[in-house]
Amino acid sequence: MRILFYILLCFFTFFAKAQNFFSNTTYIGAFGTEDWTANWSNWNPRTTSYPSGSTLLQGAITSNTTLSASKTYLLKGYVYVKNNATLTIEPGTIIRCDVLTASALIITRGAKIICNGTESQPIIFTSSEASGSRAYGDWGGIVMLGNAKINAQTGTSDIGAGINNANGDGVFGGNDDDDSSGSITYTRIEFAGVQYQPDKEISGLMLGGVGRKTTLHHIQLSFCGNDGIHIAGGTARLRHLIMHRGYNSDLTIDMGYRGLIQFAVVLRDSTKASPKGSSGIEIQNDALATNATPFTDPTLSNLTVLGPLTLSSTTYNSNYRYAIHFKRNGRGAIFNSAFAGYPKGLVLDGPGVASSLNTGAILFENNVLAGNKTTNIDTLNRFAQTWPNFDKNNWLLDASRSNNTFTSPRDLKLQNPYAYNSPVFLPVSGSPLLTGASFSNSRLAVSRKNIFNSGLQLAQTKEGWMLKNPKNLAIKNAQMFDLSGRLLAEYLLSENQGESFIPASKSALGILVVYDVLGNILLKQQVLFL
Repeated sequence: MRILFYILLCFFTFFAKAQNFFSNTTYIGAFGTEDWTANWSNWNPRTTSYPSGSTLLQGAITSNTTLSASKTYLLKGYVYVKNNATLTIEPGTIIRCDVLTASALIITRGAKIICNGTESQPIIFTSSEASGSRAYGDWGGIVMLGNAKINAQTGTSDIGAGINNANGDGVFGGNDDDDSSGSITYTRIEFAGVQYQPDKEISGLMLGGVGRKTTLHHIQLSFCGNDGIHIAGGTARLRHLIMHRGYNSDLTIDMGYRGLIQFAVVLRDSTKASPKGSSGIEIQNDALATNATPFTDPTLSNLTVLGPLTLSSTTYNSNYRYAIHFKRNGRGAIFNSAFAGYPKGLVLDGPGVASSLNTGAILFENNVLAGNKTTNIDTLNRFAQTWPNFDKNNWLLDASRSNNTFTSPRDLKLQNPYAYNSPVFLPVSGSPLLTGASFSNSRLAVSRKNIFNSGLQLAQTKEGWMLKNPKNLAIKNAQMFDLSGRLLAEYLLSENQGESFIPASKSALGILVVYDVLGNILLKQQVLFL
């Protein structure tokens, strides 16, 4: 019973935490009729004219400090915001980042950054090089370190890249999943992401143990020389992300990250990829594929990930690999997203991934794969030894998952996605992305009111459950979820009906949720029918 209680507690906690984050869309991918990249993004920063950095930003920031938009700054070396200080950056501020030193901005545990640009005045971190001379990995990037849980054995870890020092300024992780490291919004990060040495590697944006009360949205990463965004543990929530013409992988997730991401677009350059192998999304538990907890288990929705192939015949860099790579015991859930133009689409790698897939801990639903070169789904390494009879295509296209595949990347029918300097990602008439999204899975619980004093009563019978509605509320439907959040069944219920019968076609252990006509939750209850 203790195990059952723990599982149910985790379910209810996840259900509650997802509330008020995900927006319910009818469309698949990052875009419907609104181009949220307009006005604040820059698709050609190589030739943009920026003022030179005349005000030096160097060393440690140990007290509350504000960067003014009236100045242009030169970030030089590792700059630490520490001692619980807050660094505030005014909208429209430009920070040039030195290419001659190992430059990066590091927000240490307990400190905060308030980097809130606006649509008309984004904040810009860019190379110190002149127009026409900027290149991949001219500088390090932005590193945020928080106190949320990670799956390192000691509960904390070193972010690497030579950032840590005798003061512990590179340590991240703790016990506060609601921690806040501040906010980054309407911000461009250009030409960051670099491997200074084999053991000194920085992504454009690194989040280590960052908590869910940190605000992260409308962030563009362009020409990153390493991974675009690397999330190590924590519960951060991100939305409206652009990863433009990166070099390594675009989104790397590990060390127990359990956060939420919605609305992100990836656009790759066919000619540029890292010799280490470039993929769209990489998800792993940890570097050694252990069972360390908390497990890496993110929830992602509404992504548009466009790889190097613009057509099935496109010539592309041979270092490109996969659109999505689950590896090293990673797990997670991906919904309502489009992946196109990679050598391989969804790749499942290793025995831990096989086990998670078998138990429903990996979810891949209402997604579209288009024009992936050799296969839409594949398995690697010891996956087949763990699950020798796994039928890849039948699993992917099983009706319960509502996934779809197409022959060419162009079959997505986006307006002009491959114009590198001026892309438009909106779906046009006839696009398969205009419809088909679903938010029925509890991991995508959209904003609803919880009306738990509704008066609904649930009574178990031999055949199912009898739902009594003494107040004649305008109920609409009920959904049954298993303990992983997968929707098992949905029942339409008559409005204002005194009683409704909900059948149980087989033994069930899960959560029954009843909604009214506005989508509010009237009842949420564990049900056990054996």
